[in-house]
Amino acid sequence: QNYAFYKNEAIKEIIDFDFSERETFSNQFNGCAGVERIVIENHIATSYARAFTGCSSLKSVKTLDFTYVSNASGWLSSCDAVEEILFETETISISLSVPCPKLTAKSVQNIFDGLSSTATGKTLTLPPAFEKDDAEAVVTANIEEVDGLKRIKGKEGWSLVR
Repeated sequence: QNYAFYKNEAIKEIIDFDFSERETFSNQFNGCAGVERIVIENHIATSYARAFTGCSSLKSVKTLDFTYVSNASGWLSSCDAVEEILFETETISISLSVPCPKLTAKSVQNIFDGLSSTATGKTLTLPPAFEKDDAEAVVTANIEEVDGLKRIKGKEGWSLVR
């Protein structure tokens, strides 16, 4: 079973947990409404589907390596409190939705840096607006309009949807 912490509402932090043998994070933390911080190290996961769904108190999740990830559908559903996300550089090669309006400017930049420059035909979906103006400024600095589409600078195979 892949549900290591499924609906465990008592946990506040998950750090120093050995994820090295986990091939999927699907539903791993689903429904952990009390968890605020998750640090994921040393993993080879291929799926993050619904991994953090319902983690309504989650503020920080790091260090994500999406090198082998092929499915992240609904991975951050109902995670409106997330302020910090840290990806390994150039590891995101799937279309990704990050619907977290409270992200810091540093986290937004980290998402752009995490996008693979070799991916093609991919979409990054961000919230319609961020609560912090400096996070909005990061989006503006990383986007250019090309043929009516919002393209991500330096990541030719990526477009932005808001």
